[in-house]
Amino acid sequence: MPFPEIDESRLRKSCEEQVDLLHLPHRFSTRELREAIAALRGKPIILKPLSTLDAVEAPCGIRVETPSADLLYYEEGTSVHHQRHILTHELCHVFCDHPGSLQVDADTAQALGVNPTLTSSCMVGGETPSP
Repeated sequence: MPFPEIDESRLRKSCEEQVDLLHLPHRFSTRELREAIAALRGKPIILKPLSTLDAVEAPCGIRVETPSADLLYYEEGTSVHHQRHILTHELCHVFCDHPGSLQVDADTAQALGVNPTLTSSCMVGGETPSP
């Protein structure tokens, strides 16, 4: 559904200009997308599998931003295709520099294996459906 207050042609042009900064070929992999975004941001994007299948309404993907790296957690207990979908979704949040939706408390940071003093925010992706 288009946004009534946005000129779609200007929005499209702006988006195309941003995507052109990645210098990606017409066909590219999730790995190539990650490498291009990391190069543009000047810091690595580290992928970390996370098992949330036993948790009800757990996120499928989590992005944690630190000054030295972006950490992308993805559900390890799902299909490779779904993992790529989760990672592409989270990579687009990184590329668009979307702010995190949650502050990371010490317990959450510890559960993710991250130093809580280094995290600035956390963005949580789609949830695993309830059984």
